[in-house]
Amino acid sequence: MDLVYTHRRNGPATLPQSRFGGGQVWAILWGVAIHRVFSDQRLTFDQNSLSITGEQAHHAARVKRVVTGDVVDVLDGQGSIARCRVTETGKIRGEMVISLSVERLETAPAPSPWVHIASATPKADRASWMIEQLAQVGCAAWSPLQTQRGVVDPGETKVERLQRISTESAKQCGRPWLMQIAEPLTLKQALGSAGMTVLLADETGKPAMEVAKVGQVQSAAGGSAKRPARFLVLVGPEGGWTPQERELADAAAGGPVARIALGPHVQRIETAAVIATALLMQFAGQ
Repeated sequence: MDLVYTHRRNGPATLPQSRFGGGQVWAILWGVAIHRVFSDQRLTFDQNSLSITGEQAHHAARVKRVVTGDVVDVLDGQGSIARCRVTETGKIRGEMVISLSVERLETAPAPSPWVHIASATPKADRASWMIEQLAQVGCAAWSPLQTQRGVVDPGETKVERLQRISTESAKQCGRPWLMQIAEPLTLKQALGSAGMTVLLADETGKPAMEVAKVGQVQSAAGGSAKRPARFLVLVGPEGGWTPQERELADAAAGGPVARIALGPHVQRIETAAVIATALLMQFAGQ
């Protein structure tokens, strides 16, 4: 899959910028970069037009100064990106609306490997920074993890804000799949997650390159083709795991739980979460 970014004034660019899935994404070499907007509706191949409303439309029209004739990319957070051209901007009953004609639609596979981070919630703005960085490095989902030494309990308002940050980060980095902000998990619930390779972030663990191989399992179809590895990484609070939590983890695993080491130094929650994701994306990627 090749997405060739073009601009109505400058023609196609020739500078490779990044990759997702199996395709090559190209970016603007000169001129005005293409603005991205997010749609909360699933994009389909039979769409010839669509409309963007609300906050997304207001930001595009008033902040990014998108006007009729401009090219924009629309992401639905579920693997689809539509290359569109603005046909009209304006307000309907006081709400900003941007009308678009769809020029082409591309899809991308889900993140591979699938990395789900369940962590104690960092304090203050550090949680926002963590979500932004996790989205950029390719994390598939994040859940607040309830731990004995955790001190932050994210309320509904904060979780909604983190979801908005995930959306904006997806727009910024152009990822087709939105990073999910999932339901809170207890340690017991996390350890019992089915279909996932559960890893405990711990200084006694093994290097990421070695641990990543554990999650690279064979698919049931013939036993030859690989399916994407799925990891659930548990990141504890800054006070560390308690002896009781370590015992619970080992008991749930029927022996020593798989542990992943993230370096020789003590790390904050958000640092450990981002490092774990980046290492697994690198060493377990297909």
